[in-house]
Amino acid sequence: MVRERASQGITQLETAYLCIEGLSCFVTATEDLLAWAQVLRQWNPGKPATQLFSLLDKVQVRPQDEAEIAAFLKGLTPSGLRQLLRISPNPELVAHGVPASEIESIERALPHILEGWIRLAEIRVAKERGLVTAFNKVKHVLLAFPEGNYIRLARVIQENTLSGLRVEVSADYAANRARQAVECQAILHSTLGVILTANGLREPTADWVIKALQTWGGGAHPAS
Repeated sequence: MVRERASQGITQLETAYLCIEGLSCFVTATEDLLAWAQVLRQWNPGKPATQLFSLLDKVQVRPQDEAEIAAFLKGLTPSGLRQLLRISPNPELVAHGVPASEIESIERALPHILEGWIRLAEIRVAKERGLVTAFNKVKHVLLAFPEGNYIRLARVIQENTLSGLRVEVSADYAANRARQAVECQAILHSTLGVILTANGLREPTADWVIKALQTWGGGAHPAS
């Protein structure tokens, strides 16, 4: 959509705004990703205090935790991710009535899910969380900048004054950051999807999740 609008002649102001919004979407989406990783490490389905959604309600990921979480994800194998998601061995899934086709789709999905988690987490923590620092500066600066000064703000970013990061004012930059944000949310949907499928609670997958994963994430969801 961003590229389509660019071809229709959107202004430099609009492009600058979309670039800043794309950066903001990426940072907030990857924050969710790391929060889920933190919670999954603490999740114990057998105890009320450590139920998945109870933990998600109160999770806090400190800046100093992010690199460690990314390293933890990078050290996982698909079988390690399976353990992290508390997915029972296949014979137990069969005994609980999970169809063989769904068991196969879970196994097919796990490597793709893990690859997406690692790739997006590493982008977030690169250059000492440079994109996050840039976003935080943008977020606070925007409180003082009139809307008409988005171009000026974008030029400040281009001049490498935000943690040495260069944010291009281009349709491609805006589209790529927005794509990464959508992919991040689709991977989280896919992660929850395999958990539900393994517990016999599979829900229909939203069309946007399937499309996002087929386009960018290797078709990671069991429904793909």
